Amino acid sequence: MFSTNPRLDRAVLAGVCTLSILMCTCRQPALFRGQAQAEAGGPVTIATAWPWESRATLLYGQGLQMAVDETNAAGGVLGRPLRVLREDDRESVDEGRLVARRLAQDDDVVAVIGHMQSYVSLPAAAIYDLFGIVHLAPTSTDPRLTQQGYRRLFRMTFTDRETGAQMADFAAERGYDRIAIYYIRNAYGRGLANAFEEQALERGVGIADRQSY
Repeated sequence: MFSTNPRLDRAVLAGVCTLSILMCTCRQPALFRGQAQAEAGGPVTIATAWPWESRATLLYGQGLQMAVDETNAAGGVLGRPLRVLREDDRESVDEGRLVARRLAQDDDVVAVIGHMQSYVSLPAAAIYDLFGIVHLAPTSTDPRLTQQGYRRLFRMTFTDRETGAQMADFAAERGYDRIAIYYIRNAYGRGLANAFEEQALERGVGIADRQSY
């Protein structure tokens, strides 16, 4: 219902129109990226966002290249060769966002494999989803990653909660009644320690102490 103030009514109407335009504009990248790539020729481009320089990732890189070579030798993807871009996120939230934005602005990129750390994947996932990029998360274990409703996100490993439950089951089956938790002092360590403690207590396994390093 409009007010009796014409200026206020015009301001509200202008605001609603602007918001509608912004919403439509924001959805366009996700709607048209896949269609454009399906109609395009040339290589199918995927990216991998990983801490290449700060981690000993030689085997990961070799495995990735091996998979690409085997795929292309077998005819590629839908008859098109597969091409991989490498981006270094430096295990940094800020750098991860920058990487995600660069990839989002590259219309050729249809999928991203990454990131190593959940705390980097969480903010980056929102960007990939907005721009219609398939996100494959091979090592991000934070349960929140797949609780955001992203339709193009696929986790390829267990969550911290699932791992904590398995460890708690093992402890209970062995008859352990008091356990000390010793975990690495970062987001992954805390998440896994919390998950194990919660699951262990539910199974009657007591926590004698908890320390981080």
